[in-house]
Amino acid sequence: MIIRAAIVLGFVLSGAPVAAQETPSPETRQIERLKSALESCTREYHRSLRHVGNPARHDIAREMQLASRQLARCRSRARRTFEPPRQRAAQDQLAVHVVRHFDTPKGEKDPDLLPQGAARAEALARWFRGKRLCAVLVTQYQRTRQTAAPTAAGRSIAIQSYDAADTAGAVARAKASACPVLIVGHSNTVPDIVEQLGGARPADLKHEDFGDVWTVADGKTERVVVTP
Repeated sequence: MIIRAAIVLGFVLSGAPVAAQETPSPETRQIERLKSALESCTREYHRSLRHVGNPARHDIAREMQLASRQLARCRSRARRTFEPPRQRAAQDQLAVHVVRHFDTPKGEKDPDLLPQGAARAEALARWFRGKRLCAVLVTQYQRTRQTAAPTAAGRSIAIQSYDAADTAGAVARAKASACPVLIVGHSNTVPDIVEQLGGARPADLKHEDFGDVWTVADGKTERVVVTP
């Protein structure tokens, strides 16, 4: 180290140019941070696999499946964290989430959610963690309000109502929003809402079809299932 410093000092004193150390660009630093985050995910994945194959654990396939899902979630969070802010903001601004109200008994006019439905509503609030949301639209029926209540309460968002027969009005309000919106509908309105938003129309919903969340953004539709 002392010899190297002496050589550099000699070049300076002799007037010879000293090559400046190249400063990494912001893009390069961003890529390096993302690589580091993904490598951390992979290390965590391998740590979780250390016990796979242990005779004391009989469900090896399930253990590997859980570890793989954990890896996928970790990588997804890492990539989202390092997305360019403008790109991420544009994606969020276009996003509209559509759900049918959660579990209710069959045949009742305006029932409360079943305990299963209430638990699923809490799970929906957890699903929204880390996602932007600025408006919640529900119909005049209490089952839709109860579905959205935990999510709205967790964000201090005032729930807004729309007429269940006026899906076009709800869609227009969502499209005019400056940031992501959650619309809660019914089995006979959710397919129309998703289609009117520009997404792929879901198949007709049966009574027992609870828990689906359709996200429409930039003409693309993603569907996930929320479980209690």
